[in-house]
Amino acid sequence: MRKKYVILNILVISILFLFINNILPAQLQQHRHRRAQTTPTFSIKGKVVDSNNNPVSEAIVLIPEIGISVETDASGSFELKQIPEGKYHLEIIKKGYMPYRSDFFELVEKELTFEVVLMKEIIEEIVVTATRRAVPIKEVPIRTEIITARAIEESGAKTVSEVINKELLGCWVNLSCTNCNFTELRMQGLEGGYSQVLIDGLPIFSGLASVYGLQQIRSENIERIEILKGASSSLYGAQAIGGVVNIITREPSLEPEFSLDGTYGKFNTYDLAARGSYRKGIFGIVATAQKGKNDYVDENDDNFTDKVESDNLNLSLKTNLYLLKDMHRITLFGRYIDEFRRGGYIPNIDDPLDEDGEHISTDRYEYGISYQGVFKETNIFKLSLVGTAHKRHATNAARPFDSDEKLYVIDAQYSHQLFEGKHTITSGITYKNEKINEIINYDPAPEKGAKTTGVYIQDEIKALEKLDFVLGFRYDYTDSTFIKASSVSPRVGAKWEISPEFILRASIGSGFRVPYLFAEDLHLCSAAPLIYNPGTLKPEKSLSYSISGGYYTQNLFFDFNIFRTLIMKKIFFSEENAPPGFDFVYLNGGDAWTQGIEASANIPLLRYLRLKFGITFTDAKYKDEQDYGIGKSRYIMRTPVATALLDLEYNYLKQDITVNLIGRMTGRMHIENYVEEKIDKTPSFTLWDLKIIKKLAKDNFLLTFGIDNIFNYIQKKIYTAREDESAAYIYAPLVGRYIYVSFGVKY
Repeated sequence: MRKKYVILNILVISILFLFINNILPAQLQQHRHRRAQTTPTFSIKGKVVDSNNNPVSEAIVLIPEIGISVETDASGSFELKQIPEGKYHLEIIKKGYMPYRSDFFELVEKELTFEVVLMKEIIEEIVVTATRRAVPIKEVPIRTEIITARAIEESGAKTVSEVINKELLGCWVNLSCTNCNFTELRMQGLEGGYSQVLIDGLPIFSGLASVYGLQQIRSENIERIEILKGASSSLYGAQAIGGVVNIITREPSLEPEFSLDGTYGKFNTYDLAARGSYRKGIFGIVATAQKGKNDYVDENDDNFTDKVESDNLNLSLKTNLYLLKDMHRITLFGRYIDEFRRGGYIPNIDDPLDEDGEHISTDRYEYGISYQGVFKETNIFKLSLVGTAHKRHATNAARPFDSDEKLYVIDAQYSHQLFEGKHTITSGITYKNEKINEIINYDPAPEKGAKTTGVYIQDEIKALEKLDFVLGFRYDYTDSTFIKASSVSPRVGAKWEISPEFILRASIGSGFRVPYLFAEDLHLCSAAPLIYNPGTLKPEKSLSYSISGGYYTQNLFFDFNIFRTLIMKKIFFSEENAPPGFDFVYLNGGDAWTQGIEASANIPLLRYLRLKFGITFTDAKYKDEQDYGIGKSRYIMRTPVATALLDLEYNYLKQDITVNLIGRMTGRMHIENYVEEKIDKTPSFTLWDLKIIKKLAKDNFLLTFGIDNIFNYIQKKIYTAREDESAAYIYAPLVGRYIYVSFGVKY
């Protein structure tokens, strides 16, 4: 009964919100009209056309001072009547066009006439991940997906993991433990460790960082996120088998900017963020700060956490020097993450050495300097020197664990155009040096280290007017505690522009993977086992190919992608044959594959209503049955056979209100059940979210009300946390409905 009242209250609040912002202004407008009948009134006529002199219909023509508005007809004409004497200005809004704002005018004549030309809005996203160069997304030969800063802001997501789970198909961040909430990035059916996470194009996101890092990187400093699916080792080296996620940080803005955002929600969750950006002459700066905190949650009342308590702080500072008319740029940056999280047995949660609890503190510093120079307008040289220092202090099952990781990257790249721009050659070298020191239960462990050098070259070819190719090749050598090996990774891609609206792409490439120095594959965290390298370990190899296509117009979008990735010599842990003094041994196993299809569309339904829809089907299996210790199966665990995303958006431009109803379906998957010692097949489920956004003061103020998981769906099978291995049995939300409100101010 209580749930029914909660839902009823939510509906009442939503209806009241819409009433205040739609019906009430209309009533006030009628009242003004009645008053205007007793005083002299005027009218404004006009016509709205585009740059080709074609009429623009259904454009909103508004006088903000008195709230009167009309829409243009099929001929682009409009008329505003019964306007009282006064000083006003005119605004015209049409989706897909630049907004128009007139100068102030005073009504002294009975009739005033306007002739307005609306310019089409040019929104062409620039991506850098696919070819390591800045290229418009429609021109890039390799299929690239992008999540913009605006999409991140409107999604309500506060961390990278939330952004990926809310905005992407075929890629998600999977929760893998109730006591510490560590996560895995899974892409196109492949488990964690098979995708490369980059920050500004550089591989500084290590195995240690990846355990909690996508939850720790907050959203305020993100300009966009670019995603490549499929093997990308030809440009980015090891781990880029499933794909690449490139987190692009913010740059100083041309005009001074300041923003302040705040969110408060259920579970005493809050997030505060501030950003300032400024450029004057040769100097530019952008600074961000974001603080997020939430209480622990025990949804099933078993005295164990289902969501951990966390307290997170992100700080960032970037300064640019622009020299010789912006042809040369020097960048210095520093970023800092401080986080504390704890979970486990709630009665003893304050005790860091409790047998059933976990306390984890993280301090991470990122710093660097880079140079970019443009020569002869088309030739670009880049040099980056970047470092990270990542410290973690953790306690798990009464055992303390300290890790100290230092990582350095040197990256140099040069792009040069030949034969009147028909060939663009990009070549470079990347050197990475990584070391980890660990103290396990007060005993120092042997130092682990890895040095990797990669050399690459790529040729982008404009073969014909509508046909482009890209050829790439990379050589890597890895010398680490676990493996000494070299690898060669070629790639070929093609883009065929059948028409300005319809583009086909195809690519084939290889990838490779070597073991991280720190891996959470078996959720061993503070146990930090000693893993033996037999000396015969080979890198995993992969072959990935895809065919994709897209149909794009101003109002309609359709996209599909057919993919297949083969993995050879898959690396795994084994307790068998581990020599004395070691817990596990690394071995090469059998082959595996992941294959499937993705499709998405963005379709206008009615005047203010749009439907965004996407679906994926994935088949991820081993060639031969694998022994999981609790049963045998060919399936790669935790890979849904299907996922879908539906976003129904109502955008009422007159009142700057957007309402989104969002559904996310997760299909059946196989998962290890270590409690009952068997392999389960989970049920499918769908989560529904509601979001209402109101913009005020010419978009300078943003107010949001949201409900995640409206119908309070929780994983059906939940074990008592006292049962061994129960903390890792997660395939659906363990925490129910989340209600929040947020505000944002921009200047």
